[in-house]
Amino acid sequence: MMNPAARRIFDRESIPGAEVKLRMILEDVKAIGGDCTQNIVLMKPERLILENSVTHLEGTGGRPVGLILVMRNITDAKKQERARSEFLSFVAHKLNEPLDALRKQAADLVRDATVRGRGPQNPGRDRVLPRNSR
Repeated sequence: MMNPAARRIFDRESIPGAEVKLRMILEDVKAIGGDCTQNIVLMKPERLILENSVTHLEGTGGRPVGLILVMRNITDAKKQERARSEFLSFVAHKLNEPLDALRKQAADLVRDATVRGRGPQNPGRDRVLPRNSR
């Protein structure tokens, strides 16, 4: 039994080899043996990412009698996830650029102050004038 969406994806007439692909998916699912969820990628006629959830059915005495395979097209969700990830990576990179420049300037200031004798090696650098000397 196949729902209309699966029938469109695995239609024998419009997609060459679709029946073979479905048979391979079912064989992989049977080989796993237990309930599971996995993603598969079909490349033709267009790139599809399908999430497969499998539940094995047992009869009396624990004897396997069949399985239920639920396939969900998650192609759009994966595209959105990838776009979000790329955007966040880009934003993080752009936000770090000015911080890197500030870090470099701060390191240059510390280095210059050290060379002039007012840097971290100069013990008098933290001296504060007493209040009454203002």
